[in-house]
Amino acid sequence: MSKRLIVALLIAIFALFVENGYSNQNEESKQKSNLNIFAVVDTVAFAEGIGEYKIELDRLETEFLPRTKELENLKERLIELENELKSKRPNMDPKAYQQEYEKYQVMKKEFERKGEDYQFALQKRSDQVLAPIRKKILDFLREYSDQHNFIATFDLSLLTQGGLLFYNQGINITEEIIREYNKKYPVNK
Repeated sequence: MSKRLIVALLIAIFALFVENGYSNQNEESKQKSNLNIFAVVDTVAFAEGIGEYKIELDRLETEFLPRTKELENLKERLIELENELKSKRPNMDPKAYQQEYEKYQVMKKEFERKGEDYQFALQKRSDQVLAPIRKKILDFLREYSDQHNFIATFDLSLLTQGGLLFYNQGINITEEIIREYNKKYPVNK
């Protein structure tokens, strides 16, 4: 089942819940009830907002900087070689052109291989470094949602990918989560 379909089904279920269950309460009991239907959190904002997470992301970036620069340099050389081949082709001997083109193809394959290796290593290292922090954030979010009686808390970035067109900004608790998390788990810079 696609993510969009799952998100749409979840929204429909909650809409039915609101329509049939929650709306049957009279106004007085609604006001007394501390039950909030759901909240949304923009987890993308955690990268900049949650100090502990940002520090680890910065460390990863620093750790992979040499490989990133190597790939950027290789890409620049590929572009230069490609442009050079295009400009020289009309005046080049076909055999000489073929040799230069083969060099270009070898360099291109090397770039692609190094890019794949880089992505694999970065993903593996990210999982090692960031997984414990993500779990800690998720546990905090679960605790916060329970304390505030949310039936469900959704990741806004996933909802928007699934076709969410509108939501009331009042249910967005991203800033509260970031503020409270940083208060509970301050970082020494």
